[in-house]
Amino acid sequence: MDYATAAPDTAAPLPTVYVYDRERDTRYQELRTLYRWFDGSQHDYTMADFMGRSRRPECSYLGDRSRDKGWVSASDISRVSYDARRPNAPAGLARRIISRFTELTLGIPVTLICPSDADTTAYLAAIYDESNTHDAMQEARDFAGATGSAVLIPSITADHPNCEALPGFAVIVLSWADKKRWIPAVVVHQYRVEVQPEGKACLVPEVKTRTRMWTPTLYVEFEDVPAGADKDAPLVVKSEVEHKAGRCPVVWFQNTRSTRSPEGEYDLLNQANLELCDEVDLVQSHSLKSTKANTQPPVVRADDPLAFAQQFPRLAKGAGLEMRVAKGGEVSYLELKPESITLGWDAAKRMEEQVQKNVNCWLPESEQITSAPSGVAVAKMRRGMETRGNRLRTCQAWVIRQVCQIWIALGTAWKVTSEDDPGEGIILPPRVYKDEPEEEEEEEEDEGPGTDEDGAFMPAPKPEPCERLAPHIVGKGRSVRVVWPAYDQATPTDLKEITTALTTATADKILSRRTATEQLVSAMGLRDAEEERRRLAEEKSANAITLGPLLGAPASGAAKAAEDGAIADDQEPEVEDDADAPAVD
Repeated sequence: MDYATAAPDTAAPLPTVYVYDRERDTRYQELRTLYRWFDGSQHDYTMADFMGRSRRPECSYLGDRSRDKGWVSASDISRVSYDARRPNAPAGLARRIISRFTELTLGIPVTLICPSDADTTAYLAAIYDESNTHDAMQEARDFAGATGSAVLIPSITADHPNCEALPGFAVIVLSWADKKRWIPAVVVHQYRVEVQPEGKACLVPEVKTRTRMWTPTLYVEFEDVPAGADKDAPLVVKSEVEHKAGRCPVVWFQNTRSTRSPEGEYDLLNQANLELCDEVDLVQSHSLKSTKANTQPPVVRADDPLAFAQQFPRLAKGAGLEMRVAKGGEVSYLELKPESITLGWDAAKRMEEQVQKNVNCWLPESEQITSAPSGVAVAKMRRGMETRGNRLRTCQAWVIRQVCQIWIALGTAWKVTSEDDPGEGIILPPRVYKDEPEEEEEEEEDEGPGTDEDGAFMPAPKPEPCERLAPHIVGKGRSVRVVWPAYDQATPTDLKEITTALTTATADKILSRRTATEQLVSAMGLRDAEEERRRLAEEKSANAITLGPLLGAPASGAAKAAEDGAIADDQEPEVEDDADAPAVD
């Protein structure tokens, strides 16, 4: 059966589900094997450790350490080829590359904006944080980077939001709602669990197969079945619940866009790079073995070997060893040349660098950063990696928008409540509302306009808005914009240069005020550009300091006028120009 294209059984209320034989599923086996380079188990197939001692296939390092190795003669060791030995100095290069791309693209949370809908914008920010969706995105990105695909599943459990991440090979897509955009219709997740028999306490729990399914309307759980159960017998439905997500809530995550396959490119790109990763592990292990051998080298005596053996039947090693030889005899250590050991470590390092070049990933050593002549030089070294990061972010933005659409649908259907205001619905931290105080009919005698000590006009103090807590509200907005943070957080010097450039650009009508503000707020690492614009407007109206002088921007001439009117001015009507916002997907 081709699980990826099989249509659900329309004759039954629900698709008929079985215990699927994943061992015969070529896609599952290939992707599961590919994932091993990420979790570090790609060498578990080997039959011996690096010293040549036998080990069981699929035996972990901890499992191998817990058993008695016994005695292995030199002849036994020589019969085991090094290709069949588990490297004892793995570099973990594949995981470092995959984690680096995840850090690059999702190291800082994104900003979610629902244009012209402050309620939905605030709701998305709250549920994104409360459900740990960003953490789930990072986990899914690791899965997708390792194998090419992953899935995200937003859900409501006991009135609390949750977002689950799974590798793509862990689920079976029975049918697709849209194969052009890879939107699933019916998805099955089947996995093994250890279950204690009812009323019994067993040291060895029973292994069972657990199955759950998502359809466009329902979340379905099936009865557990023992491992090895009849694969031709349909599973029995245990429960079914309407999820109210408006679609199948499983969001497919392609690492890179592909119209031919649900899987995108994995970060290592091809098997040649995987092989190079294995060679790095092997060469480093050889180099480590040689280094260790030189710390305890064998003794060589240029004398009568028989007499030497009779004199020293069991030769000890150490600084206190005393050895007497005949006149003219010599005693020395048999050591490898340091150059040969260094050659091995250098070869491993060069292969690491080659893999990094092949996949456009820069994993700098500390000396590379300190020796760089300037930040511009470092930026050039990273340019290829950031170009690939932009491609990864394109698919990630698509996934995030889909997840947000499901959150909006769930919030609309289930409503929203908070622990401070109990009620039925999704429990989220309350929202802080700022209500303008009501104007009093009679003013106090000391209130009103006046003058300061220098005789300058001083406006009447404006009452501070009152804060109150209330549950979030899902507005009518449905379009979601994803604003990406900069790859690197700007330093104060960088902010000064950025502010100057944006001030000049807005004064020369190259950028709109909205785009300039979004760019500056993004460079500062802030998440809410609209809130920052509001604060700037309040500060300007209260004759407070503006953002430009605070960061050292020019304070005179055309630049000063642009700073006051272009960056911080929210009073004039604006026309939003999305084309001016390169940081927005």
